[in-house]
Amino acid sequence: MKFDKVNTKHLSLAVEDFLENGLPDGFNASAYFDVEINGKLYPPKPIMAYANYYATGKEPTNDFSGGLNTHCFKAFERLNIPIIKKNEVLSSNDKLYKLKEDFLKEWPVERLKTMTIEEYTNLEKTSFCYWVEAITQDLGSIWGGSAYKFGIFKRKDLESDNYNDKRKSDGEYAWYGKYGNTREEAFNFVKKTIIQIVTFSQNENYNEIEVIDLGDAFKWKIAFLYNNYNLINIFKHSALKISAEYLGYSNSNTSYTKLNEYILSKKGDQDFFDFAKSLWKVFDNRDEKRKLFESWLNINQSNESGKVSSYLRAIDILENEFEITVYNEDDLSELEELYEDLKIHQKDENGKYFFNKAKSYGNGGFYSAAVGMFIEFIRDNPPNSIEEQALINLLRLLARRFLSNITIFYQG
Repeated sequence: MKFDKVNTKHLSLAVEDFLENGLPDGFNASAYFDVEINGKLYPPKPIMAYANYYATGKEPTNDFSGGLNTHCFKAFERLNIPIIKKNEVLSSNDKLYKLKEDFLKEWPVERLKTMTIEEYTNLEKTSFCYWVEAITQDLGSIWGGSAYKFGIFKRKDLESDNYNDKRKSDGEYAWYGKYGNTREEAFNFVKKTIIQIVTFSQNENYNEIEVIDLGDAFKWKIAFLYNNYNLINIFKHSALKISAEYLGYSNSNTSYTKLNEYILSKKGDQDFFDFAKSLWKVFDNRDEKRKLFESWLNINQSNESGKVSSYLRAIDILENEFEITVYNEDDLSELEELYEDLKIHQKDENGKYFFNKAKSYGNGGFYSAAVGMFIEFIRDNPPNSIEEQALINLLRLLARRFLSNITIFYQG
């Protein structure tokens, strides 16, 4: 484990370096925690970076995370160094950490190895599946879809489905036929698969999990629950991709592993769940008007697809980071006023629109450009109903593609 060579002597030397030199290059003061050493409080990450230098010879580099359940904090815990919350910001998150601990107490790996089919899936709200989907829903939702995502499940109403080679039933349980011909075969396959997911997750072999044949959201929720907070609690690939792009990801490799790695690289010193909630807010604000705006942009910016994603992200940042209403603003004059204010202040790195994770958006004028395009969208689309406008945009896009295909046909 990282920092396992650090000892109390190294920490004492680290404190001396901190008092003499202050924060190492690339480090900021801690927003959430201090560590108490010899009766005084210090920022955890800079102290650990200095200490690690004395333990390993590696220069202090801000290439690791701070916060509960990280390698950094576990090293302090190993050395019995008190970790002090700076305020009560995390009080609501304590319940989430405890919920994950409660799950692991109820379902330790040892129990998985002896788990019965009745423990895995039952109708009494005590099963492994119920814990993963319902009891721990505050840790990240996997609601939606059918119960077949569990591989095999027990249900009351077995007459409401059509059973064949793809979906099988024995009158009490239903399962995917690819997992076995009997309930025993199917459950043994699923149980073995879950243990593999847990093992891979604990060893941080996420690429192995990607190719495992089990419901995507379900398997990644399991991986998160048995992982030491090195997986973000967003379990659908499409949502993970949106989150990464929101944070600036532009790589063509959109594997779960790469997206997760990039997202967590942006966490910094934030508490894990505070960071996760900031990403969940991205989805809270994605309403129908945003979808209509995106369709309109794709029609009117067809040759500049890169701008479409930049405009969308710019407005996401305004809404989620600065709590500025754009998509649901009914007063056009308010949007125009916002547009003018952005043009004046968006490039000021000490100003009200500065977002450290997306400096180029202010410097490049993307905030005002995005709002300006949204104003054009509003003017171009009189107040039709959502359904009418969606149909109009779809017909426009289809017509554009149809004409393009005709042109290609005649040119050919």
